[in-house]
Amino acid sequence: MTQTSTAFRHDMRRTASLVFSDYVSQFAARSYAISAKGAQQAINQDSYLVADHFPAPRHSLSGVKQLMPSIHDPGDALYIVADGQGEPQLGSRAGSRAIEVIEESLRLGWTDLHHSDQLIKDRQILNSLRTAFDRADHIVFNQAVADFQKAGAAVTAVVAHGGKLFLAQVGDNQAFLWRAGKLHRLTTRHDSPSEASGLIGSHETSGDYEQSLVGCCRAGMPIKLRVLELESNDYVVLCTPGLTRHVREQVIRSTISATPDSQRICDSLFAEAGKHPIPEDMTMIVVRFALTAA
Repeated sequence: MTQTSTAFRHDMRRTASLVFSDYVSQFAARSYAISAKGAQQAINQDSYLVADHFPAPRHSLSGVKQLMPSIHDPGDALYIVADGQGEPQLGSRAGSRAIEVIEESLRLGWTDLHHSDQLIKDRQILNSLRTAFDRADHIVFNQAVADFQKAGAAVTAVVAHGGKLFLAQVGDNQAFLWRAGKLHRLTTRHDSPSEASGLIGSHETSGDYEQSLVGCCRAGMPIKLRVLELESNDYVVLCTPGLTRHVREQVIRSTISATPDSQRICDSLFAEAGKHPIPEDMTMIVVRFALTAA
């Protein structure tokens, strides 16, 4: 039975399981994700999704056996982190709902990509990401209106397809690229809420920070989009601000340089952050991309 590798649960550490994919790429992805509740938080409002092979089929044809690929098989991949904002239960729901909507929207759009007669252009996937984020913003916003509450989520998503990495950011989550011993920041850094520039979900928009959340941006959500070429043995790190506020970038760089294992990287960086009480939630995804014969 085919299993998906999506995850919306909190406080869990796991290696992403692989799922069947019809889409051929030059790279195979191997990921690990970890999330923990902050010391001053009632519940963990962070959510994440990991799919080393994307998309997974909703069902299989009768009499057709779908084989699970090995970790060395190439394929498209999708990774998302969301940092919920607002009342604990509402913020948690906003983050997880935003991820569900984005994943569903991208899954539906992937059919058109697969049947394209020409080489997939960067703009097609970037437009798919924008559409997915806009749809999530609309749904989370309407839920917040129904609850008469303010709730939203900072969301960062990356898609790997055709040897390229496509990134979409709303809010102050962070994404890094480790390549050949050097760490490159892929997202805008926000050291305080007043400096943020993007969220997904609240029916009131009082301030720049809420304007940067998914679900808070009915006047127009500022989505940051970019695309870059992947190289073999690239590592991509997605994390919520709880980690980067307590772990320096040079520590992230040196930790990845010291071990090729995604799980050990996550565990080491969380141990480093945990040397002092951490008030906010922390979530991290580490992905290694390996060049493989397509």
